[in-house]
Amino acid sequence: MYECAKLLICILVRNALMTEVLVFSKHSTPRLRYTLDWVLSNRLGLNYKITDSESEFISYPHAKINYGNTTLTNFFTIECTTILYETSINENFGEIGEWDGLKTFFKTSGKEVPFDIFGAVFYCISRMEEYGINTLDSHERYSPSNSILFKLGVLSTPLVDWWLVQFKKVFSSFFPLLQFKSETYRLTNTFDIDQAFCYVGKGFYRTLGGLCKDFWRLDFRRIKERIEVLSGFKKDPYDTFEYILQQQKDHALNTIVFILLADYSTYDKNITRDNTRFKQRMKQLQADTILGIHPSYFSGTSPSRIKMEIKRLVDVQRMPVTHSRQHYLRFVLPDTFRLLVDSGIRHEYSLGYAEVVGFRAGTSHSFHWFDIEKNESSSLEMHPSCVMDVTLKNYLLLSPDRAVEKLRTLIEEVKKVNGTFLPIWHNESISNHGEWGGWREVYESMLEIKK
Repeated sequence: MYECAKLLICILVRNALMTEVLVFSKHSTPRLRYTLDWVLSNRLGLNYKITDSESEFISYPHAKINYGNTTLTNFFTIECTTILYETSINENFGEIGEWDGLKTFFKTSGKEVPFDIFGAVFYCISRMEEYGINTLDSHERYSPSNSILFKLGVLSTPLVDWWLVQFKKVFSSFFPLLQFKSETYRLTNTFDIDQAFCYVGKGFYRTLGGLCKDFWRLDFRRIKERIEVLSGFKKDPYDTFEYILQQQKDHALNTIVFILLADYSTYDKNITRDNTRFKQRMKQLQADTILGIHPSYFSGTSPSRIKMEIKRLVDVQRMPVTHSRQHYLRFVLPDTFRLLVDSGIRHEYSLGYAEVVGFRAGTSHSFHWFDIEKNESSSLEMHPSCVMDVTLKNYLLLSPDRAVEKLRTLIEEVKKVNGTFLPIWHNESISNHGEWGGWREVYESMLEIKK
């Protein structure tokens, strides 16, 4: 009797640690494997295997998912569409539906899950809907109004994350001994350095042009300030780097700073990389933050520009550059991301919108970029952002107080799904200078809300 009880306890312990899942599918495609890697392995912490053998699937004694085979009844089934078995770009997202209050598409007649959840997840995180779109904004960026999530009115909600919360609940009701990975909320603090200084390091002609504009506008306060800064009597208002580092220390933040090191152009207006003070600030930041490249406005389809700008940052920090965010969040699919992969970038942070807040890929969690045209997953990890300072002030026209409330709402959304809140700030937006008066307090409020 004692031995039987001991054996039973061993079996129960073994089953209690169950993380294995068998997935039945008639085809094992790169799209399907990529999606299952992210959903089952990355997000839920489960190990999975795909089989096309009905007998193996039926006899398997543990957790299993029948993906689309209508002849296999009485099993946990997700009715499939064809999206994960295709190789072409298909912008048709099927029929709209609802699942426990959550909007869905690729609707099916499934009982446990009433839509092709794997296909819908792939559609969102692969950004399939962004390929071949001709309706772009003034900076030739994909417009959020084209997005299915925008059209469904759920862009401000991490819908994909909520799908997985519900999927986990339903799946665990069938297999209560499954052990899922525990996820925790976090904040990744990020800054773009488009202009390191307001007045310093601009050179003779840019400084002279600035003074002429000030005189033309009769802006004597700015004239006085410019002279005081250039004379060394006052600190440049955009030189907020010590403040960034102090907040990093006080709040134990994980901070990434993206540096624009492009040649001067209409949209790229940082000072020269050879400026001594600029180099000093970058070295200061490197000691306590991660430095990433901020590829220039026209770099998205230019291998030479991206490689040149990355090399400039490598020369400063004397180590490889692996983090990147495109200036103006401007990129071209798939060209830009292929260039970044080829240039050694492993972490990308451009996946957000400039004109609205929200979750462009429906998730607050990172995922690897899938090259749809090559039909393969890549080494490039995408880190989505849901809000930018410029969006709040210039596009949504929010006051500092209303901006704090918007940030609070977004943070709470991310906390509910144990995701990563990743805002985009600029060194000038926390300067409290000029048009950014009162916005340092917005930043500080965000840091308090995130706790």
